[in-house]
Amino acid sequence: MSFDVLLQGKLRGQLTKGTASNGNSYGRFKLGLTDKNGEGVLAGCITFAPAALAIVARLDDGDAV
Repeated sequence: MSFDVLLQGKLRGQLTKGTASNGNSYGRFKLGLTDKNGEGVLAGCITFAPAALAIVARLDDGDAV
């Protein structure tokens, strides 16, 4: 199961790249978010899209996403 979501926050840590069993590249990263009550939330994200991988790879810890 997967979900398509739109998140806004700050990158926490760096992109971790990997290769799936089918040979496709993917990347994992974390975003620090704030919920509607002002509480901090840490979201684990994964992407298989080459364009998204390239963008996240250029960001540094704390950059806005």
